[in-house]
Amino acid sequence: MKFCDKLAKQRKNNNLSQEQLADKLNVSRQAVSKWESSASYPDMEKIIQMTKILNCTLEDLLDDGTISNNNQPSKLNFNNYLQDLLSFITKSYNMFFSMKFIEKIKFLFEMSIVAITIFIVSLVVYATIDSLILQYLLRIPFFGYDIKNIFNSLTIILLIIIGIIILIHLFKIRYLDYFVTIEDSNVYKKTIEKPIDSKNNINYQYQKPSKEKIIIRDPKHSIMSFYNIFLKMINLIMKIFAIFIIVPLIFIFIFLIILSVISIYHIIYSIIFLFIFSTLLGMIIICYCIIKFLYDFITNNEINFKRIFILSIISLITIGVSIGLTCINLLNYNYKNDYSNLDSKKTTKYISINNNTIIHNDNHMNNDNILYVIDNSIEENKAKVEITSIEEADYDIYKYYDTYLITYDIKLLDAYKLIINDLKHKIIRDYDISNFSKIKIYLTENTYNMLKENNTITN
Repeated sequence: MKFCDKLAKQRKNNNLSQEQLADKLNVSRQAVSKWESSASYPDMEKIIQMTKILNCTLEDLLDDGTISNNNQPSKLNFNNYLQDLLSFITKSYNMFFSMKFIEKIKFLFEMSIVAITIFIVSLVVYATIDSLILQYLLRIPFFGYDIKNIFNSLTIILLIIIGIIILIHLFKIRYLDYFVTIEDSNVYKKTIEKPIDSKNNINYQYQKPSKEKIIIRDPKHSIMSFYNIFLKMINLIMKIFAIFIIVPLIFIFIFLIILSVISIYHIIYSIIFLFIFSTLLGMIIICYCIIKFLYDFITNNEINFKRIFILSIISLITIGVSIGLTCINLLNYNYKNDYSNLDSKKTTKYISINNNTIIHNDNHMNNDNILYVIDNSIEENKAKVEITSIEEADYDIYKYYDTYLITYDIKLLDAYKLIINDLKHKIIRDYDISNFSKIKIYLTENTYNMLKENNTITN
């Protein structure tokens, strides 16, 4: 956390306004405002004075990273990143050639195993993301294919960057942090020595001392500056993912609120809707926690994990209790799989039969509820279709070439009234549309055999 954020947090914890803190420090309120907005930075004397006023330590106020006294906002300096990258390459080169032959073989073998492992894990992660998320993006109308390609590219880039970071980090902590070379600053100075056995002639001999090399370990595992570029790229890609996730979550959040309001209205019909409301309320809280987490992540706000955790636990308990009470309440309901107590109606239509005729039910039903009745009073190559169904359902027969399709339609409002009426009487049905109809087809025996040859009749 930065100094500006820590200062604001400590000030609020002590219930001080910017003006009150400024009075205690003998500075203007604008100065405190600039400190908290990171527009300027106080001197060390003021910081020490703040620790006494705010009852905290220097660590509670100072930046977690390197402190910068520049009043100007920090800007990306790619020259520094480049120099740091070159330094990293130089250190890696010196480290490699300072190793013994056996150490080099061991180094290459270990890093190869690590690279192969990262590659295999990346393939598994990509396959999992593709099957669980990316494939469902194709269902988005109009732009599904394009959106899938965009997310596919972002996923590949993200996995490559993460793989590079892991590889570099493991290389750094396993080898580079261990092999840090410090050279003697006087290594290239020449000394002049006079031979002891020389009496008459003075001979000068130049002796170049050997280059000193000390191998130490970097205890802090300091991060290279260019390494931050990869971290920023990952952060950017993750924020793009978060934006794409938070948008549908907002619509789901609104939809859950609408459903909860509707469930409150229906409590007068059945106590089950009270439990449904409690379940929806728990889902709304969870959805809010996810949206809040993603929003704070995108906007770089401090994430209150404790509050999110507590709200999530409360919502999960609420959902669990509500579902349990719903199941207990459903034990008092009667189960029906027919429409014996509902108003019914009949739909009759005559159809023509030929050698190629096929009769099918709607795709949502099978042909098992079709009963064929032999009635020789019916005209040859004709059939009378009689459909007995509930009042709310509308059945009809459509002809497409030589195929007759028995279709149905039930309006949403009628289905709603049917379910509400059942809940009032504590009834639960199997609302499969095939259970709400009986289809009889009257035809002669010859016509029946003709349909059987067309594989329309399976028994």
